[in-house]
Amino acid sequence: LTDFNFGGNQYKWYNPQRDNPKAPSLEEGWDFFEHFTLPRHFTQIGNSRSISGCATANSDSPKSVLPINPSERVVTTMTKAPPGEKKYKTRLYNPLTTPLHSLSDWGIGVGMYFSTLASMIVVFALAGLLNVKNMLYYASKEYDRDRFEEERGEFPLMNPLKYSTVCMTREWVVCVDCHESNSYWNNIFVDSYYGTAVNPITGKTQILINRTTCAGAQIEQGIWNIVTLLFLIVGISLFVSYQNQVEVRLDEGKTSASDYSILISNPPDDAVDPEEWREFFDGLLGELTGEKQQQVTLCTIALNNHRLLKNLVQRRKDLKLLKTLLSETCELSDMNDGAAVDAAVTLYMEQKIEQDANVNDGQPKSVFKQFAAFIFLPFSVLGKIVHFIRRKLSHLPTEPHQLWGRIQSITQSIRLMQEFEVYKASAVYVTFETEQAQRAAIKALNAGRFEVWTNKRVHLEGFALFRRNFILDIHEADEPDTCRWCDLDSTGAERIIRRICSLVVTFGMTLLSILTLPLIRVHINTIFYSVILSTYNIIIPLVVQAMVSFEKHPDEGDKQQSLYINIALFRWINTVIVTDLTTPFLAKLGVETFDMMNSVNALLISEMVYSPILKFLDIGGIIQRHYHAPRAKTQELMHDNFHGGYYSMAERYTDFTKVLLLCIFYSPYYPIIFFFGVGILFVQFWTDKILLMRAWQTNPSIGPETSRFSRRYFTTAAIVIGAISAATVYANFPFTNLCNCPDGDDKCAVDVSQMYSNVTLLSGERLESVATSAVALKFCNQAKVSFPPDPEHQGFDYVWMTKSQEKLTTIYGWISFILLVLFAVGLFGHRVTTFLLSLWKGIYEPSGFDQQKDFTDGIGVDSFAYVPQLKEPGFTFPLLACDISKIN
Repeated sequence: LTDFNFGGNQYKWYNPQRDNPKAPSLEEGWDFFEHFTLPRHFTQIGNSRSISGCATANSDSPKSVLPINPSERVVTTMTKAPPGEKKYKTRLYNPLTTPLHSLSDWGIGVGMYFSTLASMIVVFALAGLLNVKNMLYYASKEYDRDRFEEERGEFPLMNPLKYSTVCMTREWVVCVDCHESNSYWNNIFVDSYYGTAVNPITGKTQILINRTTCAGAQIEQGIWNIVTLLFLIVGISLFVSYQNQVEVRLDEGKTSASDYSILISNPPDDAVDPEEWREFFDGLLGELTGEKQQQVTLCTIALNNHRLLKNLVQRRKDLKLLKTLLSETCELSDMNDGAAVDAAVTLYMEQKIEQDANVNDGQPKSVFKQFAAFIFLPFSVLGKIVHFIRRKLSHLPTEPHQLWGRIQSITQSIRLMQEFEVYKASAVYVTFETEQAQRAAIKALNAGRFEVWTNKRVHLEGFALFRRNFILDIHEADEPDTCRWCDLDSTGAERIIRRICSLVVTFGMTLLSILTLPLIRVHINTIFYSVILSTYNIIIPLVVQAMVSFEKHPDEGDKQQSLYINIALFRWINTVIVTDLTTPFLAKLGVETFDMMNSVNALLISEMVYSPILKFLDIGGIIQRHYHAPRAKTQELMHDNFHGGYYSMAERYTDFTKVLLLCIFYSPYYPIIFFFGVGILFVQFWTDKILLMRAWQTNPSIGPETSRFSRRYFTTAAIVIGAISAATVYANFPFTNLCNCPDGDDKCAVDVSQMYSNVTLLSGERLESVATSAVALKFCNQAKVSFPPDPEHQGFDYVWMTKSQEKLTTIYGWISFILLVLFAVGLFGHRVTTFLLSLWKGIYEPSGFDQQKDFTDGIGVDSFAYVPQLKEPGFTFPLLACDISKIN
């Protein structure tokens, strides 16, 4: 279950720098991977000292981490150790034995994600059991006589499609007016079901249609699907209620800086003195309590200096790259020593000129090396082209002297910004000594939107005005490590524009998927179609993550929501909608390999087998750790290759809701699909758990925002969409576009032969003879149903539903309509009501209980205060964007 060092360091082919005494240590790189990148837990129980200020409430509750004095605290064997802990014994988490509740050490959101998967596995299994009656009916002779006879004697689980609505029992019938609508059959899916022949009785050309005769939308089948839907609604509702309670309990059990802090998002431009903020809040709390005491422990003021910060980061990146390039000729201990760097750059260029001059004077390559160079020449050329394009797009110099020139230019720009630009306050974080003080401050400053926008006091007390004339916009602060410090000064318009651009690109990629996947499905095969579709579901989210990184978000929670929306839209359409949308109406029950149910079946198998294997292999991480790391020039660059893979809770939740929608959407066609869902979620649970503990890097502590957002909007949306789809499917049966002729219709008064010869199909094939029923039918568009589906929409002349089907359609139609209304009211009603109330007055209400603990007693391992920091790729630790002289 691990990807650790397998002892290849001793081989030259694996570790080319094995014999170089100055080369970075590969053993140290693996040690960094195991002790800094991957999570570990303590193996001792008892009092420990100087372990980053984290403690458990009592030894009987290893999952509950609460603050006590950081110099002395109690740890248990499942207490998460801080990265790099060396003083006390630690051990890697075991994916097989780590209990579910311990996963909240990665953040409440991570724990809730895994509890969601575990719970939904049980829910899906029970839903599958509720559909056993439908499964047995669709596999019976009563539903499909021809398929039953053909599959008799086979092992039943070898072909799960026998439990679907795929219909092999067909009959040829005469259609008196289908020539006017032959476009419905003129496609590769159903062109073999439309033929023309001469009536031997009348001598006229007549249209023959090969229609299905399976009755799959009767009240007996529909009721079980309705019961399953209601069970899912009740089960998920109970689970959501339980998760809400767990969220509060976990939040209370894990105290952090956000429980003591507030965020002021509209400070006056010149309010950059922390002492002024401390005096204001101490005075405010004194007015509320009648006691004068210092309650403000920490104050962090964010400035609108993102341009300065970006230049500082770019300078650090360029210095790091320059040091790597120069490491081939010399070692520099201080990259800020301009004279030493100048000399090193000059030496590098002189040696390079000398090497270029002597390039043809060396020993000839061996035959083996020449052959290897020839074999790998295309890959070498491609790598160089990609490297060149990346450098050109990023405007990154390729030579040390060019890079050093750019560093000097950036340094000069930084000095000018520091000297001449005046930076304004964009946000202020204030941390109080107690939770009670934080809640009292928010309640006292809890103003309505109109008060904030107009800066006119309505409900606030006079002493709640900053500088006696300014109304502050106050919020509960998020976790310190979720703050995006460079984006705090972005405007609302800028954030919206960037989000819209991301959505446009996402829809563009979705359109590309819609155009390409049907071609693969029809012209290659459904297996390759499902593999490509699953690959899209893995690769496109990576592109979406890159796009969202260019958006502006004040915190990681806001970024995760945007990421969730983009990925969910793509995955829902790509996985669920595309297959249904690109299947012609008349092929919904088809048995061909490229018909809908065969495509869905291949997709389910791919999601259960191919996608987890591809994700589990972590190909990018393996290449970094086993190829690039042994060839790194410096120890720091080697550590960069041991950072582990990046994961996003938004991306993982969309994978779950995609499976939920897929199962509900196609359950009327394929009732066994819930058992497939059990398998997919089971594999997803264990794959993600193993990767979390063995391959993925440690992310900022994930709060419950993504989980709450998912279950509030997308989980409920999946159920509503599934209900609407099911109601429509039962109204569309039997998917033939044929209806009985109404009484007195002269067009249907034709002599119908029961045997036709030389039948020409739209596909170009010819049948020697075809036997038909003695009834003439007319074309009717069964796909054109109203919402909610209603039997009355068939009209008086054209009727295709049986009495049982009409009853089922009426019931399911109204259920889907009611669910849609409830969803709309829940989605917009609550938000609109909350927004309207917030316009007039503040609506803050504290959640959870006051833990009655002081902030300075220590509040956890992963975060302590709001220290401005930037997490940049290529750097082992965050870059601190503040004066660190007074930081402990």
